[in-house]
Amino acid sequence: MIKYIKQGLALSTITDKKIRTDDFAELESLKERLMDRFESPIGWHTSGMPIILSFVCALISFALIQAPLWIAIFQWLDLPRQTVFMGIFPALALFCVLAVSSMMAISRGFLFGLKLFLLLIALTAVGSAAIFIMSSIASVSAAEGSLGRLIGAALGLIFIIFSGQCLNSRIFVRSIAYALHNRVWRKQLKIQPHAR
Repeated sequence: MIKYIKQGLALSTITDKKIRTDDFAELESLKERLMDRFESPIGWHTSGMPIILSFVCALISFALIQAPLWIAIFQWLDLPRQTVFMGIFPALALFCVLAVSSMMAISRGFLFGLKLFLLLIALTAVGSAAIFIMSSIASVSAAEGSLGRLIGAALGLIFIIFSGQCLNSRIFVRSIAYALHNRVWRKQLKIQPHAR
């Protein structure tokens, strides 16, 4: 089900271990193996399109679940509902900062960036599923405004599924291989400044 995500994670983990060497020939061999993984030098994988699309869909999903989540939290804390945006905006800002930082780390070929990005997607998926279940229960009990919340929760679930599908693709693995290749190449240039 998440075959390509596992492949991208495994490729990043192996490369992260092997890149620690200062042996130029070994790095060259690693670079060539990575080049075989991304197949063509130019394509969707060079622009990081799967990760960007995944981020956009995850952001939409995250935004859609914020209102019901913060309304529930503010009701539980007995705070006025009109101040709910005090929870929504900081949460969205934090999500964006973490996601964009992890995407930048992924583009530089770092394993921790990929792990953080996958964690954000997983947490958003869990939140979307929970909000969808709660909205479904509320719509069955015919609570006020439950239909709108159910539609929003369903859309959030659809967007996070699409976000996961963007990552679970061959292009995603090729994007990871391309970023890792460039990281190995930068390491070679650091070791031997005149290397090509």
